Amino acid sequence: MNDCIFCKIINGEIPSKKVYEDDKVMAFMDVNPMGLENEDLNHIYGVVKKLTPVLMNAVDAKAFTLGYNYGDSQLVKHFHIHLLPDYGINKTSKDVEEVYKEIEKVEI
Repeated sequence: MNDCIFCKIINGEIPSKKVYEDDKVMAFMDVNPMGLENEDLNHIYGVVKKLTPVLMNAVDAKAFTLGYNYGDSQLVKHFHIHLLPDYGINKTSKDVEEVYKEIEKVEI
């Protein structure tokens, strides 16, 4: 991967501000961070906290994985969160419309 920006940073080809490094992990500052105020981030996570149990019930999930994306390299250029259901061995056969109808019933 010759044009992988992370590989270039790890190999020292691109300067970085390392904040942590061990034999498996390197953490460094983003050179072009997208600003997100703490108040906004706290509000977003508050909404996620409310939505997660509603979604778990609607899709009969045993757990959820939370993933968030932001940054210029993302296809969607806005901070966004993915709530990914973990069905365990009981994978749901509900389609999006069925799930939406379940969620509509709940006041969030």
